[in-house]
Amino acid sequence: MTANQIFSLPRFFNLFREETSSGYRMTIIISIVIFAFLLFLSTLMSSQQEFIDFHHIWYSIVLLGGGFYFTSNSFNELNQKEQRMQYLSLPTSIFEKFSMKLLITTVGYVIGATLLYWVFATIAEAIAANFNWSFIAFDPTAPFFMLMIKLYLVIQSIFILGAATFGKLSFFKTIFTLNLLGLAIGVVCWIFFRVIFAEYFEGFFMPRDDILVIPDKGFQNFVEHTLWPTVQNVFWYALAPFCWIVAYFKLKEQEV
Repeated sequence: MTANQIFSLPRFFNLFREETSSGYRMTIIISIVIFAFLLFLSTLMSSQQEFIDFHHIWYSIVLLGGGFYFTSNSFNELNQKEQRMQYLSLPTSIFEKFSMKLLITTVGYVIGATLLYWVFATIAEAIAANFNWSFIAFDPTAPFFMLMIKLYLVIQSIFILGAATFGKLSFFKTIFTLNLLGLAIGVVCWIFFRVIFAEYFEGFFMPRDDILVIPDKGFQNFVEHTLWPTVQNVFWYALAPFCWIVAYFKLKEQEV
């Protein structure tokens, strides 16, 4: 397969126009509803002088909650027969289709959600200042908000994998699967711990109360300097690429 069959810039731009021209009305309506709700809530709280960390809470909800749900609907075209055939028959490669969805749900959503929230925060701050109320300024470059963006870009990869794997209701199916996976990992870890440290237990669940277990220095150093940094590196640098690759091949299966 030639490079032009995999990726073509003109085809990619045509696909971008197709993606942005469909469903934009619903996106605008949802954005207006969220904007109005945040403006009402911020005005109410400013008038009552409730000094809570408004932006930390609501920006995180808009970015993470809204973004994960938005990502979960990435491949809704595949859930309906007519739209499925139309989408798969577009004169673009699967790589271009997936790359476009990934671009829109990562960079596109982060920029759009942050810009919308910044406009809301600017108006809310102006309203509060007009009535001599206090309202915290929103700085999207602050460390907390940059951390939320990084967190979104990583965890979002799980939801785009869920969107490519599941059919309808992929958002809820993905969350359910994550809960099952977390439960399974917890059970395996507990069994492993129970077998390795069997002498410290009286029953299967009850630890002995006459023994004080203190990890030695070597184990503490291993956890602090090897295990935990490895887990962090896998999360920040390996999880997203892995999910993207698997999601791409899941989408490729849909073409067949």
